[in-house]
Amino acid sequence: MIYIKRGNLERGQTLVDKIQELDPSNQFRVLPQVYAEMALAHVNQGNIVEGQALLDKVLALDLKDESTYLSKLHVSFGLFYGQNAEKRGNEDYFQKAEKHFNTVIQKYPQSKLYEGAQLYLGITYAIQEKKQMAISLLEKLSSHTKDAYIQERADHILEILKKQAE
Repeated sequence: MIYIKRGNLERGQTLVDKIQELDPSNQFRVLPQVYAEMALAHVNQGNIVEGQALLDKVLALDLKDESTYLSKLHVSFGLFYGQNAEKRGNEDYFQKAEKHFNTVIQKYPQSKLYEGAQLYLGITYAIQEKKQMAISLLEKLSSHTKDAYIQERADHILEILKKQAE
């Protein structure tokens, strides 16, 4: 995990391979977290294809997500897709961003990233000119969040969207 978190994926992969060899049935339940860290490292380095393959492995092994790394992964994937949609001219990336943020909202309401995923989804809607969807989501978020930063951001975006609607 240390190698992976420090970005030394080559050395980290060598150790992951050893874990897979010693525990092929995931008896010790470390593979999902290791795969999640590897996926996150790949996404952070812009390698979404390898990250997605690892996310799929995590999902196959750990459907309960008792350690909350899946919500973190979904938000990271959503941010990657959202931030790269316009740069790469790929409209499909917006839908992928929406999917990942919605996954957190629907499956992980107890996650500390729950409200952040709502904010990011609202921003994604706003960028795509889905103003009514953005306004509805951000108004609801603004009315119930206890996080001052999220409320400030949601209110600021709402103000801009409502001015544009006039």
